[in-house]
Amino acid sequence: EYATWYKPYLATLTDEDFKEIRELSSKRCVFCEPHPLKVILESDHFYVSLDSSPLKMGHLLIHSKEHIGCAGEVFEPAKFVELEEIKNLLAKTCDKLYGNHIFFEHGRAGHCGIKYGLDQRVCHHFHLHILPGELSIQDELANRFEEHKLNNYSDIVNLYERLGHYLYFENVKGDMYYYPADDSIESHLLRTIISNKLETPEKADWQHYHNCKELNEAKKLYIQELTKTV
Repeated sequence: EYATWYKPYLATLTDEDFKEIRELSSKRCVFCEPHPLKVILESDHFYVSLDSSPLKMGHLLIHSKEHIGCAGEVFEPAKFVELEEIKNLLAKTCDKLYGNHIFFEHGRAGHCGIKYGLDQRVCHHFHLHILPGELSIQDELANRFEEHKLNNYSDIVNLYERLGHYLYFENVKGDMYYYPADDSIESHLLRTIISNKLETPEKADWQHYHNCKELNEAKKLYIQELTKTV
């Protein structure tokens, strides 16, 4: 056991909570200090939070407590095993609730574009998305970037050291792909591609989209299921 699990946060989110979340995002890193009502699970080194602007019902984020830029910077083996434990747990839970899932990460290359603090720093903080569904964006990425297939999720550390910044996509079959990219790519590129493929382009603009009812329903379902196994 590498992860010590804690009780999830049970209260529901309101529109007033979202106003507070928006205000806080201009003052601090929202991944280092997530709003407690967004958190559904916490381990020693990671949080699992609701995506404030879900692309689909059940959209979650795994993010580190430490301010690191991407999964490729989780250098300590014990921490990476903990990350994999959480990732596997959420995959099984998401499949049980919604049928199947994909994972994606922007890494440092496709940062989310949050600017916070007096010096307006851009937020580079590791967060891995899990999204219910069978959607694939592999062709769109392979047409634009060099594709590297991973044998194990932990390979991302070595690839990052060797190839630098990246985009990450894991399809519904569990096939994992690493696409070297740099800071010149569009902010939240993967989110934009996915929202277009889902025919909901308005959801690409995460800063101006939220649905409390949808978030609270997903939160309730995840917590009910996770408390059976955690």
